[in-house]
Amino acid sequence: MMPSLPVWNDVESDTHQVRLLLIDEHGQSAEELKKHFARYADKGAVWCAQQNNALQTALRVQPTVILQGLATPADAGLELISSIRAAATCRDVPIVVLSSSGEAVVKNAAFLAGANDFIVEPSDELEVISRLHYHSNSYCTRRDLRSTANKLEKAHDQLLQSEKMASMGMLAAGVAHEINNPIAFVTSNLNSLDGYCRDLFRMLDAYSTVEKRVTDTGITAINALKHDLKLGDVREDISQILDECRDGMSRVRKIVDNLKSFSRMDESEWLCADMHEELDRALNLAGNELKYKAEIVKEYADLPQVYCIPTQLNQVFLNLLVNAAHAIENRGRITLTTCLSRAPDVAGCREQDESEWVRIAVADTGSGMDDETKARIFEPFFTTKETGKGTGLGLSVSHGIVQTHNGHISVASSSGEGTTFTVWLPVNRCADVTETVQHPER
Repeated sequence: MMPSLPVWNDVESDTHQVRLLLIDEHGQSAEELKKHFARYADKGAVWCAQQNNALQTALRVQPTVILQGLATPADAGLELISSIRAAATCRDVPIVVLSSSGEAVVKNAAFLAGANDFIVEPSDELEVISRLHYHSNSYCTRRDLRSTANKLEKAHDQLLQSEKMASMGMLAAGVAHEINNPIAFVTSNLNSLDGYCRDLFRMLDAYSTVEKRVTDTGITAINALKHDLKLGDVREDISQILDECRDGMSRVRKIVDNLKSFSRMDESEWLCADMHEELDRALNLAGNELKYKAEIVKEYADLPQVYCIPTQLNQVFLNLLVNAAHAIENRGRITLTTCLSRAPDVAGCREQDESEWVRIAVADTGSGMDDETKARIFEPFFTTKETGKGTGLGLSVSHGIVQTHNGHISVASSSGEGTTFTVWLPVNRCADVTETVQHPER
């Protein structure tokens, strides 16, 4: 038999509405219980159920707390608790058991079945209502936190994509220029090839005309035509033109593939990836930003692969390269250095058999930054660029990506002496599934 519970208002005000499901194993009239709680409807909603329809009622009303009376023997009540726990939509709803038996074996069985709390009758009515409030509010808080976490994750994904789009917008003119160059010489070469082919057809027509009546005069005419058309040079040029066309279209395809890979929002699979390939891919994307500003120096060491989301790290490298280019006023140098490091706080590189981290440094000979700027460099929306030339999100997003990979990013810089961004990434998770990737000096 359920105790006579006090009003909800006897307990401090809730931040969430209580949705209580009473499960009465004795068959007590649901109408009687509803009347008992009718006057408290402004503070919460109450539903009543018996053992045989409790699960269906729970799935329908989605309570925030369940108060279940447990009879002796308790087999049916324990089975009901397990059934509620097995239902996806009620799996986390707190269940408070009310029983006349305080035996340890009964309590243990209830908790093993999935109960969150156990109250022995007779009990203080205020204590019962307080526990119901506590469990209901705790459940609602956890539910709201999960919802907030999901919203934050979606917002973070949108922020990440926004930064990608900002980077792509900044690179768009350069990419268009890069694509136009190979397309231009492919088009030009195809026009030349068309002219050469026309000449070849003329030559064939001439052969066809004199084929059945070849005379010394005809041979002389054909040889003269060969000389005029420079047929030997045409044959050599055709081969070279076709090679250039294939190379040009390969460059276009590579640029487009890099853009597609970089802009793909749903590419979030963790893979073992080659960091040198990701660096080179970023260099290709930022090619037009870099080639007029800096000489690119690669100092690549032999590295194992890194367990990561490749497209995200590619975005980090692209941000660092573009920032390096913008820091150089006239003409300078950008140096990419990779090696194995013992730990993120160790500046130098160690032998491979002692190493646990990949260390990637992007150093420029630009204007550098003062201590105040350096202290804020990873803050969201902080930028030293002119209005309209930077979102202030690039380094902040990069910092978040590196942290997601359990890595570390740091900056070393002084005014007028250039800047070095260093990224450390753990590699131990790939140690068992990949072999060291050898890279010659590039």
